Order: sequence, then C-alpha cells, then structure tokens
Amino acid sequence: MKNFTLIIMFLFSTLLVAQNQLLSSIDEYYDTATSQWINSSGNNYVYDSNGNLTSEEFLFWDTSTSLWQQGYQTIYSYNANGLATVVLDQNYNSTTSQYEDSYRITYSYNSSNQLISQVFEEYVGSAWVSRDRFTVTYTNGVLTTAIIEIWNGSQYDLEERFTLSYNGSNITQFLIEDWVGSQWVLSERDLINYNGSNQRTNRIYEEWDGTTWNETDRETYTSDTFGNRISTLSSVIGNPSQDYKIDLNFDISIQLSTLDHPFKDKTGIDFIYDESPFVSKVLTSTESQYDSAAMIFSPNYRTTFNYNSTLSNSDIALETLPFKVYPNPTSEFVFIEGPELIHTVELYDMMGRKVMESTNERISIHHLPSGLYNLMIEDINGLKSDFKIIKN
Repeated sequence: MKNFTLIIMFLFSTLLVAQNQLLSSIDEYYDTATSQWINSSGNNYVYDSNGNLTSEEFLFWDTSTSLWQQGYQTIYSYNANGLATVVLDQNYNSTTSQYEDSYRITYSYNSSNQLISQVFEEYVGSAWVSRDRFTVTYTNGVLTTAIIEIWNGSQYDLEERFTLSYNGSNITQFLIEDWVGSQWVLSERDLINYNGSNQRTNRIYEEWDGTTWNETDRETYTSDTFGNRISTLSSVIGNPSQDYKIDLNFDISIQLSTLDHPFKDKTGIDFIYDESPFVSKVLTSTESQYDSAAMIFSPNYRTTFNYNSTLSNSDIALETLPFKVYPNPTSEFVFIEGPELIHTVELYDMMGRKVMESTNERISIHHLPSGLYNLMIEDINGLKSDFKIIKN
C-alpha cells in the first residue's frame, strides 16, 4: 500500500510539473475546402531549473507522411542574473543527421544589468563572421537611443538609429533615421497611444517623404481588464484587402508568470518595441484575413499552446525545411524554391516591423538598409517556414 501511494504521488507531481510549463505549440492553417484545421508547423520548448527557456525546436508537418519533421533549433545561454548572453540558431542537416551552427547573437550588459549591445554573427566555413551590431544608450536609466551598425570586413559602419520618446514611463514614439553620407536622415516613425490604464490602444506607422509624414498602416489593440491583449487589428491604408486581425484566448484563472513559458523577457528590452500581450495563461491565437468582397474576417491561421505534452520526437522524420532561400547574404534579390506554390512572403526587421510583403518567388531587397531580417514564407497549403536573411 505504501509503494502504491508513492507511485500515485510521483505521477501526480510529474503531471503538476508538466502543467506548470508551456511545452509545445502547434500552428495550423484553415482549409476552406474541408472546413478543417490542418497541421502546419510546431515548436517544442525546454527550460532549466530556473524556468529559463534553454532550447526551442522548430518542426514542420509533412502532409504526405503525416509526420513532424525537424527544421532548426534555437539554443539560449544565460548569465547568473537570468539574462540571455548567447542565442544560437542551428539548422538541421539531413545528410549528417545533426544540427549545425548557423547564426548567433551575443548580448552584453552594464553593471546595472541593462543591455548595452548585441552582436550578430554568421557561421561560415569553420568560423564566426560578424554581420552587424546593435548598441543601446540610456538616459537616467531609461533607454533613449539604439543604433544598428553593419560590419564591412574591417569596421562597423553606421546604418540606422532609433530614438525613443516618452510620456512618463510610456513610449509614445519610435523615430527611425538612416545614415546617409555623413548625417542622419529621417525615414520612419511609429506613434503609440494609450488608454487611462496605460495599455497601448494603437500604433500608427508613418513614412517621411522629405517634406511631411504619411501614414502607411496602423495596429489597433483591444485588452481585457486583466491586461491581456485579446485582439490586434492591422490595417493597411488604402488597401483593406491586406487587413488582418489576431484574436487571443486566455485562462484568466492562472497568471502566466506562475508558469515556465518562452515569452519571458530575456534581455530586459524584449518588449520595448511591442509590449507583451500576455498576462494570463494563453491558450490559442487565431489570425483572420479580411475578405473585402464578403466584408468579413475569415480565420486562416491559428496557434494552440500545450501545457502537458510535447510534439513527439518518435514521430519526427529527419528532413530539412521544404523551402530553399538563396543567395544569403545578398544585396539585391532573394530567390525562393520549394515544392509548393507560395501564398505570401513577409520580411521583418530586427525590431519586429514588417518591411515587405510579396507573393513572388523572387523579391528585391536592394532598397532596404543592410542588416539582419526574418523571412517568413507561407505556401498555398498554409505551411510556414522561417529564415534569417542578411542584407549586405
């Protein structure tokens, strides 16, 4: 009887630990032909004893075999204060059946544990090669300026500058300037508004045409009384067919801070540009695209967060991502090859801003500033793949 009781206690404690961790997430696309949600990709999360995310494995779903297939993984290292020091990306090599180094970001902090720089490197041949550097300046302990510099082979060259404005503790403006010739030139800005509870209500994106600021798109946020962002509406000025919204569902009885989860602030400024939308335990996130003909939002993509199971490694087929992206680094064009037709291609900068959207297999990026970008590809079946692109 005593042994049976111990077994029951062990099983209960194991289940309790699992429930206290966000272990995996599954991305699905909505198949309008069958009116069903179909697996697209997923992630497995692993934590250390302090609740820090130590690895994140990206998998994609192969509809022909109904198996999860390995794509890449991200490894996180931390200092004694729980701040990220190195983030390492590794791609899966199906020939060697191993993960291989691809990119890494190294973070440095001052004596007050504030992030002061991050250096991005690419693994080429058998050595790490510098690509760009992101440095941060504080005024009276508050982040006011960030500068991106590009490595030219012998030194870092100025590229972009971000200047933050505040109203009290609330950030009200991100001003973005490009380094042209020997001076900073206005480029873009984001204007942020808040409600009486200091929750962000919208973000307005504007571009400078040399004379005036012109709004290009905006995001409108809706939050519940607990501080969870339950809806984000993204609107493109003059092109409503590009509008989409993201709706989030929560278990408001549980605080996310009581769980191990991958959304923790790992550097101290992770949520400077876009505040964390999560306060309670997040359950699902659903993206809907605006149908201008029917004048409704139709769901096309969702993420389900799992707190008691991982995507089983026993079901993983060891293959590579379905799309090939080249050349990388590049200065002019990016070419995309894959077994399926492309639905959308989206490009994001280091601050998480979407800077380009296309449906072509060749995209031109010659007009973009040099630096690191995240490229997200979605095929006609809803399968999504992510790549890091270096613009020289």
